[in-house]
Amino acid sequence: MLTQTGTREISGRRHPAAAYLPDFCHIHSVLAVLIAGELVALVFTLANSHLADGFWARLGLTSLFIQWIGLATTASLCLLKRKVRDLSLERFSIMGLGIIFLITLICSLISLRFVIAGRLDLNQDWYFLFRNLVISLMMGAVVFRYFYLHQQYRVRLQSEAEARVQALQSKIRPHFLFNSLNTIASLIPDDPAQAEILLEDFSDLFRASMAKPDRLLPFSAEQSLCKRYLHIERQRIGERLNWQWRLDDFHDDLLMPPLSLQPLLENAVYHGIQPRVPGGTIDIHCRTIGKYAEIAVTNPLPEAGNQRPPGSQIALKNIAERLRVLYGGDASLQIRRGEHSFCARLRFPTGRTS
Repeated sequence: MLTQTGTREISGRRHPAAAYLPDFCHIHSVLAVLIAGELVALVFTLANSHLADGFWARLGLTSLFIQWIGLATTASLCLLKRKVRDLSLERFSIMGLGIIFLITLICSLISLRFVIAGRLDLNQDWYFLFRNLVISLMMGAVVFRYFYLHQQYRVRLQSEAEARVQALQSKIRPHFLFNSLNTIASLIPDDPAQAEILLEDFSDLFRASMAKPDRLLPFSAEQSLCKRYLHIERQRIGERLNWQWRLDDFHDDLLMPPLSLQPLLENAVYHGIQPRVPGGTIDIHCRTIGKYAEIAVTNPLPEAGNQRPPGSQIALKNIAERLRVLYGGDASLQIRRGEHSFCARLRFPTGRTS
């Protein structure tokens, strides 16, 4: 659950700080530290000097000093990330502030010795050291708090996205459920062995619908489920249902969201093949174009008078929403209705299990 303080707890145990703090080895974290340091340097320089009174020289020295501390602290946290990943947020914060304190002290002593005074005299320079240490600790606390709130916000968005994907993924159209169960029930008296095979196919489909929403499956697994689905529909519709797979340089280990192709085939069967008196063939064309995978499902349209009323396209909207959540703008679902055919085209970035 989520406590009032914002700490996520499960069975009374707190998550480690790694769950809420960013990767300090990542370039985005380094850039954030650089930008924050430069802004702090600009504010301090503006507050302590006039534009005509050596402003740029003071800004350069102040910026250099702050960037030393910021980059050294970020590098230290990056090097220690494996050793501190299991620390609680409180212990990590104390450790981080301790690192900032130590690095600020070292940088201040170096500045006094080689840049500002050319000597070390703590009796005269204690205020310089004290001021730097207090300011750096305050800024470090603010930066850690910002990183914590920002990462917590991202974790919450990710959790909400996974919940939406799970809800969308679990929606298998009711008519498929009832039609499949009716087909299996009708086969039990005459062909119990075939009914048992269909029941196994049916259970595999629903097992796939309950997979983790953030888990991508290889194309071979999705294709196997689609073949099971088509096998179930073949038993219901008969020889009027046919299909062909065209795999142009499409690898079995290419990763894709589970149950993203099966609803397209279900749509093709229900709105295309089943209402047609002679039936028809579903064409499944899979190919890779650069860094994208593309799967086009094309089916013939029923004759005039046999067409079903336009549906709400819930399945297609669900797939499009899942792609948007998982890939952002890098994936799409396009539909095109011609005079005699309907095509749904699935496009998403390629990924491999190896």
